[in-house]
Amino acid sequence: MLKVSIIIPVYNVAPYIERCLLSVLNQSYTNIEIILIDDCSTDTSSEIAKQIIDSHINGNKAIIKYHETNKGLSAARNRGIIESTGDYLYLLDSDDSITEECIELLVNSVMKYNSDIAIGDYNCIGGTKPMPPLKIEGEYLSSSKDIVLSFQREQWYPMAVNKLINRRFLINNNLFFKEGIVHEDELWSFMIACQATNMSIIHEKTYLYYLRSDSITGLLHNKEKGNRQRQLGKSNESKIQIVRYMYEYIKDRGLNMNKIILLTYEIKKETLFYTIFKTRYFPNKDLYKIYLEFRSMVHPNTIGLLISNAADFKSCVKLSHYLLPKLIGFKYYISLAKFRK
Repeated sequence: MLKVSIIIPVYNVAPYIERCLLSVLNQSYTNIEIILIDDCSTDTSSEIAKQIIDSHINGNKAIIKYHETNKGLSAARNRGIIESTGDYLYLLDSDDSITEECIELLVNSVMKYNSDIAIGDYNCIGGTKPMPPLKIEGEYLSSSKDIVLSFQREQWYPMAVNKLINRRFLINNNLFFKEGIVHEDELWSFMIACQATNMSIIHEKTYLYYLRSDSITGLLHNKEKGNRQRQLGKSNESKIQIVRYMYEYIKDRGLNMNKIILLTYEIKKETLFYTIFKTRYFPNKDLYKIYLEFRSMVHPNTIGLLISNAADFKSCVKLSHYLLPKLIGFKYYISLAKFRK
């Protein structure tokens, strides 16, 4: 019977931690350990969690680890990965919850297909922002090519949650979260897609994703100007960092001859530029600097390999900016962003 480690970073979620923790303690699948990482909360999150653990019949499955200083979500997840003892890992945000059969359904999927990863669908509760759906048809992707293509086509969401992942696969491929940035899931899921060799899919909605106004996602839509501007600045800087990390990851892992991975990187890069452009945070002169940096982070064989052999016409259109002089290429890139939906 596979052992599953459920990793829950905790930071100032006192109103939500009971809902989250009870959904895990009440799982139909019993061979689990629950690792809560308190990232130096300043509210009563840990006290509430401890009371629930002490009083629940399955409380012996849970343990709380404490950070002495606030290190961020990535560091909390990384510590959970390192200290876990399960065969498979499951990441859960402490303001969300899971269905009672969540882990059982995912375990059945990885056992059926002996997969590195099993992914489930989710319900988004609250907010008006559309969230990326699970659009993969069927129950199994049997090759790394299929996984990268499905990620490239946005058929599975980049959030780290609601994925059951082989712990050895994560450790052996050094697939930890980059610390010090937001939107770290974007980078982590890109690396997962580049390394996984198979993935199983369940179409049941096993995760309840609550969109809060004071979460990172919610703050980006906050109408209070000061908060929103600070979050936009941090968000945009992190997106630029993510492109740098993706570029280095491809180079360091020797993946720069893989046409599908290169195209996925270029599409993701263009998407991140579009989200930066859409915020209207940077004036055009700064957007131009970002464009020049993004344009410089192109692998030597990309232009010939992708423009002459791109998977579709749409990709060719997007990549054509490389063939133009820099300023014209920038204006072309901006025009694509303006007309993007």
